[in-house]
Amino acid sequence: MSNHTEKLIPFYAWAFFFDGIKDIDDGISEVERVVKDGGRIIIVDNYGDDEFCSYSPNDITSSVAPWVQRGFEYEVIHTEFIFDNIQEAKELLTFYFGEQGSQVNKTTLEYKVVAYTKVLNKANR
Repeated sequence: MSNHTEKLIPFYAWAFFFDGIKDIDDGISEVERVVKDGGRIIIVDNYGDDEFCSYSPNDITSSVAPWVQRGFEYEVIHTEFIFDNIQEAKELLTFYFGEQGSQVNKTTLEYKVVAYTKVLNKANR
């Protein structure tokens, strides 16, 4: 019997991507506007350096430095995709990554995400 508890968390694609945005401060300002003082801002992104991101033809990894410079702390969370069969894995990865995603030949893929967190202190803005 294992001494750890596994948690299955459904995967949802992020609704907002910072990739290609010239000034993320506009997006952060809007989040800070609607979060109450003392509230926690949590931003989750691809950390990279894993099997899932390796199928992307583009660099989809998050850069930690800009978030730390804006006062966020971060934690890397090690997860994995577990598919029922290789065909299911191919379908998802081909949807996200095109032809390169069709090369997957296993049902479990390591996936690292990074959670950036910051408690909003409106007095210090």
